[in-house]
Amino acid sequence: MIPLVLELREAPQQPVDMSPLLPDQLKDRRPQDIGALKLWSGRRQVPVGELFAISGDDPSRLVIRNASAALERIGAGMSSGCIEVEGNAGAYLGREMRGGKIHVRGHCGDFCASRMRAGFIQVDGDVEDFLGAAVTGERQGMSGGMVLVKGNAGDRAGDRLRRGTILIEGSAGDYCCSRMIAGTVAVLGDIGKSIGFAMRRG
Repeated sequence: MIPLVLELREAPQQPVDMSPLLPDQLKDRRPQDIGALKLWSGRRQVPVGELFAISGDDPSRLVIRNASAALERIGAGMSSGCIEVEGNAGAYLGREMRGGKIHVRGHCGDFCASRMRAGFIQVDGDVEDFLGAAVTGERQGMSGGMVLVKGNAGDRAGDRLRRGTILIEGSAGDYCCSRMIAGTVAVLGDIGKSIGFAMRRG
């Protein structure tokens, strides 16, 4: 079988919520059915087929080509399969992920792996702030799985980390591991100020 490929026609003017496009939820759907699904983009819903050219037939291996930082929540809630992002990814990639693998061949926005429970995420470029962190109002961030960042991470990587492993091959910004509850964070490059602020364990 051939991987299901979604090739972005042009960069969207508004953020697009990609969370409905998960390998397990697209199982047994034909390409034309996938093209008819609607995604929120700003205040309106847009058919997948309007945003992407669709090819292939195996949604367990989903490839997003010409990806843009406007594509948010890629792999959010994912439990199985593989998503490959060729280009940049927006915020909340892999949020509440429960299994499977995501590979970003570019950069990634804020809150990558937020509330992640299991699975594996690799970002070949940089990630922005709050890697594996809790969003406002949440008491815990990432609670399982592994994240590998080949580039640099922004501020507050591992904020409120509960469990899991984050490996950053580049440098990390300020407040790395702030309010960390448990888990492991390794940074091979430089780290900004206030590392481990209010850290409890880990």
